[in-house]
Amino acid sequence: MGEFRISRLLSLLAAVGCSVIIVHRGLAARNEEIGSCFALVIPLVLIWFAEEFSELTGYWLGVPAITSATPTFLVSIMGWILLVAFTIALYVYWSC
Repeated sequence: MGEFRISRLLSLLAAVGCSVIIVHRGLAARNEEIGSCFALVIPLVLIWFAEEFSELTGYWLGVPAITSATPTFLVSIMGWILLVAFTIALYVYWSC
């Protein structure tokens, strides 16, 4: 349980840091800053609610798309990959 709290805290700090950089540096037009910050919600949701998302199964267009639960750590890792990729893309954009 403590592991998930540390993961949540670190992901929140990374997301807040990215948001501050986006707004402070003015990397996007004002109306795009909100959208850029909102893009951080997806990785945060995957990291914070990995257990809930790992249990999702169901059909897509009438075809069983996900037939068994996904391991929780894979959902969390996907959230971290998205968060780190967004941070790297932000750094590359800022340094150019």
